[in-house]
Amino acid sequence: MSNSEVIRYIADTSKEGDEEVGINALKYGSQSLYSHSFGSCVPVFAYYPSDAGENADNGRPKALYHAASYVPDILNGLLASPEYGKPTDIFVVTRNWDAGNRRHVGINKQSAVSLYINAHLPVGSRFHIIEVPWGGAAVRLAADKIEIWETS
Repeated sequence: MSNSEVIRYIADTSKEGDEEVGINALKYGSQSLYSHSFGSCVPVFAYYPSDAGENADNGRPKALYHAASYVPDILNGLLASPEYGKPTDIFVVTRNWDAGNRRHVGINKQSAVSLYINAHLPVGSRFHIIEVPWGGAAVRLAADKIEIWETS
């Protein structure tokens, strides 16, 4: 899908309370979180215990970081949320960079983010890497599913 098609689809299927996460931003919430325009940026997200935080009755707490840069302080916020505590699961969406793009800044960012999370993962949390084809991406997190689109 083109990025504009994904944006239209997200707008058409979003519910009240769903939040968009801008480039290089981190948001927490109990409703759906979404972001698009992942070119060289890295999608990083976490789920927290379902009974954590003041809004836990509205949905499973989660966080999404649209990582345009490698910022350990923001990653630390995912690994130990001030509101929700430590995550049950944390995910990094990586792209399968072909040989011609191995020196691209995006591969360095996704490697740095993945290695940092792996080295600082709280005891009892699970770490997942989701690999998608090289190129643009968009993501949406809901309490019960993860949606990832390849964008052109």
